[in-house]
Amino acid sequence: MSERSKQPEEQNQYLNELNTLQEQDAKERLERVEAIFRDKAAATEKIPLLYLRDVTDIAKLYEGQGVLIDDLIGEGNLALLSGCANLDLCETAEEVEEFLTRTIMDAMESLIAEDANASDVDEKIAQRVSEVYAAAKELSETLLKKVSVEELAQEMEVPVSEIEEAIRLSGNRIDYIDTEQTE
Repeated sequence: MSERSKQPEEQNQYLNELNTLQEQDAKERLERVEAIFRDKAAATEKIPLLYLRDVTDIAKLYEGQGVLIDDLIGEGNLALLSGCANLDLCETAEEVEEFLTRTIMDAMESLIAEDANASDVDEKIAQRVSEVYAAAKELSETLLKKVSVEELAQEMEVPVSEIEEAIRLSGNRIDYIDTEQTE
């Protein structure tokens, strides 16, 4: 079975396990949080169980924004545990509810933002490698030979280090550049 086909199966298993947790309405949960919250040590261990289903529900709100739902749930679960370790910042059960929900949402939003930034960086790198490739091809065809890094840097009016970085990022696959001269 491929890794992709296992993911929905594992996700369904996780959701089924969550469904075995006791269903509760908002008022019941606040009462349980209030009772547990009185004992701060027990709260860090018991309160996360009350909010696991919320993590999945919140993740579904962010689904389709560039990050896999499994990653959102994982990040939300980590945020939930981290938030529960900081419950001393809350004074009431209502504050616990708001604090944990905000902590989970902030973590998921940060993950989405990090992923978007990484995608932007990847796109810029690919664009730069493409520009170097095109310039190397054109200069090579003009000169009827492989070009040196220095010649290409001069032609593109960029530092040699930028050309070398583009070559490295391409996996040394820019055929029009004579890389043996620079090694």
